[in-house]
Amino acid sequence: MTIIDLERLEVWAYVDETDIGRVEVAQRATFTVDTYPSTEFSGVVTAIRPAAEIQNNVVNYVTVLEIGDIGDHVLRPEMTTTVNIQLEGPGSALAVPNGAVRRDEGGTHVLLRAPEEGLQEGDLVLVGEIGPTE
Repeated sequence: MTIIDLERLEVWAYVDETDIGRVEVAQRATFTVDTYPSTEFSGVVTAIRPAAEIQNNVVNYVTVLEIGDIGDHVLRPEMTTTVNIQLEGPGSALAVPNGAVRRDEGGTHVLLRAPEEGLQEGDLVLVGEIGPTE
């Protein structure tokens, strides 16, 4: 007989050896389960198991997440999860739509509606294809 306490479940995330060096205890994480694909749950990294597990010739490390509030949802053992661990805080990074980013031989650029020095919070960016000017 197996007894499971559904109030004390945790997520075991398999993190590839190329990424495990950036994962630390206390980092925040989010995850989804196939049962509730549009619901994002929160968690916190509580442990990183020291022994590697090899699956299909890939070295992984089990990273344990404590599950946050799940509301009225029911999570069960062995559910498939997709986990995202927040490696760094948002800091002062600005986000722009992908359609505003331009790449050419000079690098990566964002076109501003009113070009000034640098991109600032609140600036209007141009999105979509930009045709030739006359």
